[in-house]
Amino acid sequence: MGIPTPPPPGAESLVTTAGWLAKTAYHHRHWIINFRGMREARERRKTCFKVPAGKTYLVLPKKALHSHDDQCGRSIAELLLRIGRRLNKDFEVVSLAEGERLTQDMRKQNIIAVCGPGSNPVTHEFLLALEPQIRHLKYIHHTQYEERSFFWRNRRYRGTPRCDYATVLVKANPSNSGSRVILLFGLREIGTFGAGRLFTDPDLRNLRAEIQDRYAAAGGDLELLLKIEHDPQRQVVTGISVAESDDGEPLDQSHSETRSPILNDLERVYKPLREVYTSLYQNPRKFCISKLRYEITVLDDLSVRVEEEADWFTTGDDIVVRGVGMEGETDLDSIHRLNFSAQVLNHQTGQGRIIVVPAEDAPGAKRFLLFPKPPIRPDQTPWRVHTSYVWPDGAGKLRAVDQPEELGFRVSQQLSQPVDRISITIRFETPKVKYRISERFPVPEDHPVDQEYSLIFPYTLTLEDIKAGTPLIFDVRKVE
Repeated sequence: MGIPTPPPPGAESLVTTAGWLAKTAYHHRHWIINFRGMREARERRKTCFKVPAGKTYLVLPKKALHSHDDQCGRSIAELLLRIGRRLNKDFEVVSLAEGERLTQDMRKQNIIAVCGPGSNPVTHEFLLALEPQIRHLKYIHHTQYEERSFFWRNRRYRGTPRCDYATVLVKANPSNSGSRVILLFGLREIGTFGAGRLFTDPDLRNLRAEIQDRYAAAGGDLELLLKIEHDPQRQVVTGISVAESDDGEPLDQSHSETRSPILNDLERVYKPLREVYTSLYQNPRKFCISKLRYEITVLDDLSVRVEEEADWFTTGDDIVVRGVGMEGETDLDSIHRLNFSAQVLNHQTGQGRIIVVPAEDAPGAKRFLLFPKPPIRPDQTPWRVHTSYVWPDGAGKLRAVDQPEELGFRVSQQLSQPVDRISITIRFETPKVKYRISERFPVPEDHPVDQEYSLIFPYTLTLEDIKAGTPLIFDVRKVE
């Protein structure tokens, strides 16, 4: 249909002109809609690869200096500069050492984290926080590169001498839905570098468009696994593509997507596992911890994150298994919602890994068996083991003023000798709220009393020579 002919001279009555305008508008509505659709499609194509508006923190581990991880961070910083972002005003580059954390305000901004959870504490933190949102992707960390793997769309992917795999995760920030979190990391450094190139290389614009069309969800969320081909001699990337199903291994019962890599039908084996767990407390004690760091964080939604870092060693028989348990007044329907994890931190000693097996899944109690692989021997350097979990709504009573909420733990009953030193920290992530904490156990005389704690002022306590089985319980109250 052609464009309507304007009214002829002499026939320009109000009615005729109005009719012509109506017909023209009706005709051009298709153009208007098409132009709008093209513009929206163009914006959607940019969404998952577009650097978010607002303050952005580019976070790398300090040990990434002069590595492929460092090159990845530099290329992203250069991209931010090219698109007009101002260093130290619109974005900042942050290097964190092991154990360092972003501030609460920083965690609520846009985050681009480079390197995997074994190197970058921010990647580790957000992987745990985002796990409820991640549907198709899981990363299995190990101190040895060849033991690391990704699970993606029911396949397992492990690196080879000429091929690595890397993930690109783009999600809403769990601390602030108005901000975004972008995680870029591979099984090895070369994979991380390849993931960064996907964002920054102009020659990969067609691949980015294809990924946006095929894999990006509404709002720009993205869970992607990349295949990074490289030359191992020159250490250069030779190819970047989306991982295909043929590149991965099919999953079987020994490679389930649960946190236990050796069990699939958990319900069938819970009973004997509970018996193993119980027997650990009946056998002679042979497990030792020299130093223990225990950190409790009450999150904004009143979930409770618990992190423990302990030096494991033995003076007698080999340590082949350790039982750990946790309880909460808020019932939890599935043990997997805890997002429990355990890993060995002192990589430089060449230590092994921890296999985690769920042992009990009652609504208010969860139990795990931890198997060091290989077993810990008496002549070895202590294994520094980090465990963490999040109990949803674990501090729900703190919604009300002056309502006591019980937090804390019991020192393991499996220990053969007292713990030399225990450091306890209780943090709060809700701004402008104060809390009081009282202990149900003796504390050093110089420990402050009647102190108020908050986001910027956490509770800290150090204890020495603490016996096995000692309960360290706190009553926490919200102050009006």
